[in-house]
Amino acid sequence: MNTRLARGVFWTLFAVCVVLRLPSLQQPAGADQALYGYVGQRILHGELPYRDAWDQKPPGIHATYAVLWALWPDERVVPAADLAVAAVTALLLLILGRRLGPPGAGEVAALVFLLLGDPSWGRLGGVRARGQCEVFIGLVSTAGFLLLHRALAIGTRRVQALGRLKIGTRGAPITARLAVSLHPRRTDGCDRAFRVGRSERTIAEHHALLV
Repeated sequence: MNTRLARGVFWTLFAVCVVLRLPSLQQPAGADQALYGYVGQRILHGELPYRDAWDQKPPGIHATYAVLWALWPDERVVPAADLAVAAVTALLLLILGRRLGPPGAGEVAALVFLLLGDPSWGRLGGVRARGQCEVFIGLVSTAGFLLLHRALAIGTRRVQALGRLKIGTRGAPITARLAVSLHPRRTDGCDRAFRVGRSERTIAEHHALLV
């Protein structure tokens, strides 16, 4: 498939998956979301979770709902936040999949996440699962994996650069002798320079792996 056409199909399907979630903005909050929202409101009034308002969930979800309620004191802030977090998570999966997987892995991961994570699936069973802890944990976890991959990639490039620097400053005479000794009959300058350069690159790569 043409690359431009494939991108157009992907972004069209991405938009469709997001639009399918829009009706959830008018659905009332479930029992869990109401409890999180209540604890969040108590926090905004200077009270403390677990002392003035009890829930067994970790404090992060209560603090998140407090921030959401401060931004928009309306029940619709819960599905709106759920939709926004899902879209951002899907975009992060797109980037992560493109870096780690074969062509198309990121696109498939993003679309599958949006489709199977649609709250309407749970609503068919009588469950309103929007704005749960897992929604925000998924965002933070995906961002963490992306940052970890970026850090490892930067570290790998630094090690490789260090290996090439060491080879260039201290190993050039050795690599030159190796190249000439391996090919004693090829004495013209261009061929010898090519083989020396290739030998330096190979030894640098091996040295970087050892470092």
